[in-house]
Amino acid sequence: MRKFLLATIALTGVLSAPAMADSWVEVDDAPDGVPAAQHTDGTGPLTSILGRLNRGAGDHVDTYSIIITDPAEFFATTKIDLGGSATTSTGGNADTRLWLWTEQGAPVLANDDINAFGSDTLASLISDPSTFPTLSGGEVVAPTAAQVSLTPGKYLISISLFSNDPDDGVGEEVFNLGADFDALHGPDPAAGPFAAWENPASTTIASYTIALRGATFCVPEPASASLLAIGLAALGLRRRS
Repeated sequence: MRKFLLATIALTGVLSAPAMADSWVEVDDAPDGVPAAQHTDGTGPLTSILGRLNRGAGDHVDTYSIIITDPAEFFATTKIDLGGSATTSTGGNADTRLWLWTEQGAPVLANDDINAFGSDTLASLISDPSTFPTLSGGEVVAPTAAQVSLTPGKYLISISLFSNDPDDGVGEEVFNLGADFDALHGPDPAAGPFAAWENPASTTIASYTIALRGATFCVPEPASASLLAIGLAALGLRRRS
C-alpha cells in the first residue's frame, strides 16, 4: 500500500509539472486592443510571440498581454539578429511597428524601424530608454520617451504594419512618430487616450515573431488540482480492491 501511495504521488507530480514552453502562438485572431488583449498563458520566461496579420481580411493589429520582469533586460523586437522576424506573403521583409501600453491601455513606448544593423531595416524594437541606444545599434531616444522608465509588471504589446498608428478620439496620433521612424518614442502629451487604429487600406499579409527578453507569460498555466484529484481517485480505487 505504501509503495502504491508513493507511486501515485510521484506520477501525479510528473503529470502536474508545468509545461516550460517559452513561446506563445496566436490563437485565432488576437484583439486589436487596447485594453483588450490576448493573454499569454504559460510558465517561465516568454521568449517569443508568433502570429499573423492579414489587413485585407480586417486583421490590422494584434495585441498581447505580457509581464515585464526585468526592465533592464527587456526588449521586444521583430529584428532577425535578435531572434524576431516579420515576413510578407511574397517573402519580403514586412514593415512592422511595435507599441507598448500599460495594462489599462495607456501609451508607454513605440518604435517603427531599426536601420542601424541587419538587412531587415523595417523591423521594430522596444526596450527601456536606458538600453535602447545600445540594443538598437545607436538609434536615438526621442524626447517623449526620455522620461519613461519601465517598471516590472503587466503590459500590453501591439504589433501593426506601416502606416497603421493608434489615434485618440479626434484623430490625433497617440504616439507622434513624425519623420524619425528609427527613434524610440513615448506618448504625445498633446494627444488624448487611445480610441482607434487608423487602419489605412492595404492587403498586406505578414507572419511575425516578436522576440522577447526579460518577460514572462501573463497568466500561469492551470494548477494541478485536477491531476491531484486523479491520483487520489486512483488511490481510493486501490484501497477498495
